[in-house]
Amino acid sequence: MNKSTSRLGAACLALTLVTGLGTAEATTEPPPKAATGPGATVTLVTGDKVQVDPTGSATVIDPGDGVFAQLTLNGDEYVIPAEAAPFLGSTLDVRLFNVSYLVRAGLDDAHADALPVKVESGGVATLGPQSRTLAKKDAEGFGQELAGKWKAGQKPGTGRITLAQPEGAPALPADPMAAPADYPEYHTVTVDSIDRTGKPGVMLGSIHSLDDPTFTLFQVGDGVEGTSQAVFSVPAGHYSIEASVLTGPVLDMGSTGALVIEPEFSVTEDMSLTLDARKAVPYETTIEGVPETADTQYDLITYNRTTVQGDQVGNPPFGNSVTALFLMRLVSGGDFGVHTLYATPTRRVTKGSLDFLAMTSIGGPTGADPTYKVVFHEPGGVPASLTRTVRRSDLTTVDSTIHNTPGATSQHPELLSTVYLPWTQTTFGVTAPLDGGRRTDYWYSNAPGKVSWEPILRPDLGLRLLGERRLIRPGQHLTETWNKGPQVPSSSAPYVQEALIGIQDTPDTNVTSALQQVCVACRQGDLGLLYLNPYADSTAGHYRSALDGLAKVEFYRDGALAFTSATRGDGTRLTQLLDLPLLPRPAEYRLKVTGDNPGVGDATSTTDWTFRTTSRDRSADLPDQAMCAPDPARRCSFLPLLFVRPDLPLDIDNATPAGEPFEVAFTVRHQQYQDDPSRVNATVSVSYDGGTTWSEPRTANRGRDGRFTTTLTSPGSGGYAALRIKATDRDGNAVEQTNLRAYRLAPKDQ
Repeated sequence: MNKSTSRLGAACLALTLVTGLGTAEATTEPPPKAATGPGATVTLVTGDKVQVDPTGSATVIDPGDGVFAQLTLNGDEYVIPAEAAPFLGSTLDVRLFNVSYLVRAGLDDAHADALPVKVESGGVATLGPQSRTLAKKDAEGFGQELAGKWKAGQKPGTGRITLAQPEGAPALPADPMAAPADYPEYHTVTVDSIDRTGKPGVMLGSIHSLDDPTFTLFQVGDGVEGTSQAVFSVPAGHYSIEASVLTGPVLDMGSTGALVIEPEFSVTEDMSLTLDARKAVPYETTIEGVPETADTQYDLITYNRTTVQGDQVGNPPFGNSVTALFLMRLVSGGDFGVHTLYATPTRRVTKGSLDFLAMTSIGGPTGADPTYKVVFHEPGGVPASLTRTVRRSDLTTVDSTIHNTPGATSQHPELLSTVYLPWTQTTFGVTAPLDGGRRTDYWYSNAPGKVSWEPILRPDLGLRLLGERRLIRPGQHLTETWNKGPQVPSSSAPYVQEALIGIQDTPDTNVTSALQQVCVACRQGDLGLLYLNPYADSTAGHYRSALDGLAKVEFYRDGALAFTSATRGDGTRLTQLLDLPLLPRPAEYRLKVTGDNPGVGDATSTTDWTFRTTSRDRSADLPDQAMCAPDPARRCSFLPLLFVRPDLPLDIDNATPAGEPFEVAFTVRHQQYQDDPSRVNATVSVSYDGGTTWSEPRTANRGRDGRFTTTLTSPGSGGYAALRIKATDRDGNAVEQTNLRAYRLAPKDQ
């Protein structure tokens, strides 16, 4: 079709149209495609003809000198002539050019000779205000009229022409150019500040919506510049502001600050508010019993604000947020500068929640000195007073014995602790570097039933050993033995939320259930799920971090190799999560896991399990804090793996005197929460040449305390001993655990 009015000049308008429609909100699912047979021809209101093939693709027939925009929205194809583009949304309903719907509604040329329309008064001449249809034979004239009006810079009329739904046809799709009916009304919020001296302050923080978690969070202050006044345009609703008000520039270490929180205010019109740091109270903590020699102290305050949907906004006391805490003067001590921390008391909130956290950590001049770490969790917001005194009798005492790693290329033991609150986690505070030996530390929290503690040891390069998480009590006394060899797989159920990372290797820094665990080795249907930490020391409840938990894995079914880590992970090793393909029928399985210590050459630990399992095994009896995987709602059964945990009489250097009798003691148990195995038999072999030759297996006897023991006599020279322990139970499940460099032989002169 050739029209007398050129339409090439409208190409840019058509491209603008494509950009505008591209932001239209998508429907929940695309509309159904009509059955078009070999192809359906559709005549548009402009007289242009479009062929729609069975796949939904559209082709303009005989476009002549015309220009068209073609795009897909919400699963429908639109073909828009250039002369119609300037009038879309105002005069013309864009759905008039939805060729997919025209076919779906039976308005193609084979089924209809007119298009149903609704015309408001003021329409173009071709369509009077009473028009109900546009005959397709008149459509070309309508298109020419549009082109002429556009060329003359005129509108076709003040009315609007929309597509009408034919009787019995599918409902019209939503108009992608229609403005949302509930488009919010915006208001201006002006925020001023007063510092602690009464002068205009420098603000750094954020303002955010409590109603809509998708609403953009605005920064109060830009980077390290700060601002004395902030102006925002926001929709009507409920908001919160949390900002520090400083007495001077952000990067001036002499600028003191105060955390000022306006936790809940309504925006219904243009408004102003002031953040007044003069209302802030100081955070001051006294811990009874701290020696005068303690010369290192860190203080920290921070907060968490949630929307009504539970989304968190705040400054968690770890990771990248430490920079924000420093700039906002919410941390004091050491390189952060020594200054008093301040915060304004807040009222109770009615939307979402507001949590406040204050911490103090004190240490002495050497790594052997005790550390003190106290935590104050205020779930209702900032209290009226932040002055605190902790009695010595309320401190939890933690006595630790730390063993050095034999043969480590670098000994850098460091002891610290992670604190888990209902909304965050932190290792903030003084750590304790030392050279092995005994030490004492002290913990305290004002919410013992809500705050859990987890000790962490970095024994040498490349490792983190994590301890059991506990809800501590005031005055409690705990003992910990760390890094006593040899290394073995942990039988403890790992925590779903590990420090700074989740069980699925995804960032998981917002704490919701710090004590939630997952089954170590369980079966659901024909899938075995293994959450195995391949390294642990001799203390029950300790385990190696998943960040360090690489291992080589082989898995066999009835003697045939079914899986190897050579095809997964980095090609040779896997992290702790492993899914095992099981058979529905009774079968025998073999699982071989080899772990190592990155800081110690040749210190490998190989555990070789043999076990039987079927889909009819008895359901696992797990407590509320432990769950099955991958689906916690489905039943699961324990895989009957036998875990060997040695308990050797070793000194601080993981050594025993050479040439003297040496008692090997160990336990053989199932994983955590599984009943102990029955009728276990065990043997011990030893090697003093790195595992090249082994002694004859010696039977280990089981005592009333459940430990197996046997006595070895080591050679008089030094070096290292390798240990191999084999055990079987009544049901035929077996384990063979081999540790190279299990312990050191110290010559008598040492």
